[in-house]
Amino acid sequence: MFLNAVYRARPEILKKREVNAFLLDQDDLMFKFETVPDDAVFFRAILEGKPGLQPETPSQNRLQNAHEFFAAQIATDADFNLRRWVQVLANSTVLVHAVDGYSEACVIFETVNDRGKRLTDLESLKSFLMRVVTRTSPSPGAEDQAVTVLQGSFSAI
Repeated sequence: MFLNAVYRARPEILKKREVNAFLLDQDDLMFKFETVPDDAVFFRAILEGKPGLQPETPSQNRLQNAHEFFAAQIATDADFNLRRWVQVLANSTVLVHAVDGYSEACVIFETVNDRGKRLTDLESLKSFLMRVVTRTSPSPGAEDQAVTVLQGSFSAI
C-alpha cells in the first residue's frame, strides 16, 4: 500500500512498472499479496485508486485507514525520504513460509506474531476453532467449506 501510495502521489519517484514489480509475480501474473477473500475486491479497489470506497468490515476499515495514513504521510514527506524508503523496500527480503493446510497456518498465526502484541481473545478463539475444524472434517472439501464459513463469520464480527 505504501508503494502504491507513493506512485499515486509522486509518480516522478516511482513508476507504474516499478510498483507492478513489487505487487505482481511476473512469472505467474498474480498478486504477490492477497487479503482474505472477503477483502480482496476492496483491497484491489484501494490499489486502483477508486474513489468513494465504503468499508463494510473491520478489516476493510483497517485497510482504508492504512491507505489514508500512507497518503497523508507521503503528502508531507520530502522526496529524499520517500526515495530512501522505496530503496529500503526494494532491497528487503520477504520470507514466505508455505504450509500444508489450515491447521499449520493456525500454528504459524499463533506463534509467529508480527505485531508484537498478544493475540486478542477473538483471534485466539478463531485459531482454536480453525484447528478443531481441520482435525474433525471428514474430507478436504468439507474442511474448505467449514473454514470458509468460519472465516466469513469472524469477518462479520
